[in-house]
Amino acid sequence: MNRWRRLPAGVRTGVGLGLCFLLVLGIVAWRQSPVPPTQGGTLVFQDDFERAEPGPDYRQGEPDPGNSKGTWRIEQGRLKAEKIHNAALWLQKELPPKVRIEFDARAESGTGDVKAEVFGDGITHQSGYILIHGGWSNTITTIARQDEHAEERKVDNRGCRRG
Repeated sequence: MNRWRRLPAGVRTGVGLGLCFLLVLGIVAWRQSPVPPTQGGTLVFQDDFERAEPGPDYRQGEPDPGNSKGTWRIEQGRLKAEKIHNAALWLQKELPPKVRIEFDARAESGTGDVKAEVFGDGITHQSGYILIHGGWSNTITTIARQDEHAEERKVDNRGCRRG
């Protein structure tokens, strides 16, 4: 303890601030570490898309006004959409209120985004939650409730990067 007091006040302050900085870094790193997926649960729906078309489990919604529906198709076990203009492909099976949803998706163009709508009415775009990754030319990533174009999202570009 005496050695510590013999150090100049500036050194003691620097060491104290350094320790505080390391503590804050440790807390931030711990808070941002990935959380492992939950275990257990019951699989209520799965689709491997090993067929030619979406089929009776799905219904295509209506596109944005003034646009045509575009197409949903399956190629090599992958569900593909082209120029659908928000004409979502709705799963016609009811899901329980608490679910974990997993899927792999990618946009084929730089201006395209990846959207998934969950817990909607099965007919209307924006009737539930909209999960958007890379929306508005890769400027928005968000989970929206009904209004994906709300004012607070028009300037939100956190977490998006091109590539």
